[in-house]
Amino acid sequence: AGRVAGRAAASGATQFGLLLRRAWREVARSRGALAIKVVQQLMIAVIYGGIYSLGDSQSSIQDRFGLLSLIAIGAGNLAIASTIRAFPKEKSIVNAERAKGMYSVAPYFLSKVVAEAPVSAAVSALGGAALYPLVGLNRGKGKFERFVLTLVLEGLASGALGLFIGAVAPTTDTALALFPPFLVLMIVFNGLHEICRERARCAEIAPRAGGIGPRER
Repeated sequence: AGRVAGRAAASGATQFGLLLRRAWREVARSRGALAIKVVQQLMIAVIYGGIYSLGDSQSSIQDRFGLLSLIAIGAGNLAIASTIRAFPKEKSIVNAERAKGMYSVAPYFLSKVVAEAPVSAAVSALGGAALYPLVGLNRGKGKFERFVLTLVLEGLASGALGLFIGAVAPTTDTALALFPPFLVLMIVFNGLHEICRERARCAEIAPRAGGIGPRER
């Protein structure tokens, strides 16, 4: 992991612990950004609640499908957008610290992921919990819990994709420029479009390649 002033650098576990504390302090300081995320989720829930009032009739199936599509796309979009700039803005600082042998790559990346995960999960759960009763989704036993859990898992997966895009992009502008193409590909290859269902190979690969879609079924 490098050497500092002629001495061996700290172990991986020590590096991770110190980096995690620093990453968590950064997350805790971002109260303004967290408040905006919470307001976004609540506003989306209120807007969807004002538009949709789902029933159990045959005619409500299409509305239900459209709503779930919007929820899945929106949840993935917000999660990626919230993490995609995490690495590029710190790249120069991290490169300088790593050049001094202060820590290695793995503990740094892991600490960022672990620090971001609880906030992402909590925000996704809050949005799902607020939205579910407002739009009239299925009130059957366990349905609400599965819905919220699905949103949390999608938020974590999409947030991880945002971290990946930010990690490979040299600058923040590049990371933001890569965001729309990734999102479009995820929507196109979600296994739900007619052109994909008509092609056997596409129908087999698409649900695994797209981050948005299969959860709606």
